[in-house]
Amino acid sequence: MIGKIGMIHAIESTLPSFKPVRLRPGLNLLLATRSRGATDRQTRNGAGKTSLVEIVHFLLGGKTTPGHVLKQEALAGQEFSMRLDLGGAEVEIRRSTDDRSPIAVEGDGILRWPIAPKLEKKTGRRIFAHDEWRAALGALMFGLPVDIPSKSSKPSFRMLFPYFARRDRDHGFEDFRRFGDKQGDGDQQIALTYLLGLDASIPLRLEETREREAALKKLKSEMTRGEFAGLVGKAADLRTELTVLEDRVAKSAAELAGFRVVPQYQELEAEANTITAQLAALSNEVQALDERVDHLRGAMESERPPIYADVEAAYHDAGLVLPGLIRRRFEEVHAFHRSVVENRRAHLGAELDQAERRRADIEVERARLGERLREILATLETGRALATYTKLQQEHARLVARTEAIRQRLTIAEQVELRSAELQLDRASLYKRLVADHHEEREQITAAIRAFESLSRALYEQAGSLTIDPTPRGPQVDVTIQGKRSKGITKMQIFCFDMMLMELCRARGIGPGFLVHDSHIFDGVDSRQVAKALELGAERTERLGFQYVVMLNEDQLPRESFRAGFEVERHVLDVRLTDATDDGGLFGIRF
Repeated sequence: MIGKIGMIHAIESTLPSFKPVRLRPGLNLLLATRSRGATDRQTRNGAGKTSLVEIVHFLLGGKTTPGHVLKQEALAGQEFSMRLDLGGAEVEIRRSTDDRSPIAVEGDGILRWPIAPKLEKKTGRRIFAHDEWRAALGALMFGLPVDIPSKSSKPSFRMLFPYFARRDRDHGFEDFRRFGDKQGDGDQQIALTYLLGLDASIPLRLEETREREAALKKLKSEMTRGEFAGLVGKAADLRTELTVLEDRVAKSAAELAGFRVVPQYQELEAEANTITAQLAALSNEVQALDERVDHLRGAMESERPPIYADVEAAYHDAGLVLPGLIRRRFEEVHAFHRSVVENRRAHLGAELDQAERRRADIEVERARLGERLREILATLETGRALATYTKLQQEHARLVARTEAIRQRLTIAEQVELRSAELQLDRASLYKRLVADHHEEREQITAAIRAFESLSRALYEQAGSLTIDPTPRGPQVDVTIQGKRSKGITKMQIFCFDMMLMELCRARGIGPGFLVHDSHIFDGVDSRQVAKALELGAERTERLGFQYVVMLNEDQLPRESFRAGFEVERHVLDVRLTDATDDGGLFGIRF
């Protein structure tokens, strides 16, 4: 719903000393007298010209940050109001300097607005919450949709309106494209595209793409450094690592599947070791017994009694007869020795028999132990211990977990690479749409170019030019005027650009219906260009039906430079401001 677009009728306040400002159609000049000896900064701060722009913003949904003129203690609890044409009728807007207070609106037809004010039962006023008020202004002034929350919708009212009331404290007079130094490239492109009558959804999508690209770039940076380093990596490297790990997992799973756990594996292993030691000891004992048997057999063969017959034969050969006593003695000795030998052989035979029995017993024991050892070894060969199986399970689980982690990292890496490719395609598609839109809307772009050329030609002998270029980074708007590097020329670029926007918006039936410039618009501008700009403003407002409000120091008004017939005084407002006295400024008090 866009109704009749009009003008500001009056700005007032409950502050008793405030000087009401009543405006007229067309060009309005609010002058401030500069006292003798005052510096430029003292004049601007003392008279309050710039404060009028702040009040307009305040009443149209602007925020008051610390240091804002309306946050002064002397203004606490005061109410400011503005009468203007809005939604097809004249309405009055009231707002208190208390941040918590709502915006009160009075006037015909306000209940039929896209967002209607609520009834405040305590006072009977119709009021808006701050967000609702900005959304309502966006719909009424610029035809913005109201079904999207005002905080997230783009463009929004507060993205568009400041082009029609620039503020020096926001550095709004430094670049024609921006109304503030904190305005991002995306917001600037969206706002200007909308005001120029082009498809604002394209730079909006481009801004979203840039934000996703920035987030993706940050993610990639985090993936390669800091505490996140190595958490993802390159997809190609991860695919190779995943393949190797999957093979290892398959091999580990097969090994586990064929694994047989042997109960009491350690006990069997210990028994086998004991048997082996026992068999070794028995072998040593058998060797010793064999040596003992051989020794005993040799000893038995060597044991025999003395040969006494040889002694008797010797005597006989000698012709001697062995005496009977001696013969009897020999026989006794012979019998004794024979008895000894027989006893010795009997003893050796007993030892030999014992050794052979022991050796036979050992062979039986060795056979038994050997059979048991073979049984144990056969059992151990077919399986392993539970501890070994548990260790294999743990290793398998570790491999599976690592494989899954790599698989997840690969998924992320592939998503990052895919998202990067998708963003490139999105940007290319949006660039194509942007080129097509500029081609389809060439009449609108031509109108903007002609309007800027006409405005700049009225100020300078050589006309300036406006270019609107569709680029992969979004629509780029640029202007050129001869002498572009000078401060004054920069301000005239802004003047022509703002006037051009007013002209385009009037033709489309959108916009606030008024343009506000404070004296900063003419800083460093030659007095002849100031005169031409004011004449041009008066001519365009009359021809196109909008309101142009300019705040000037009186010594900035180039009365001698106006063309003949231009009655500048009829555009000067009745209220006059001065920094000469404490009550001479807009608020009637000095802060």
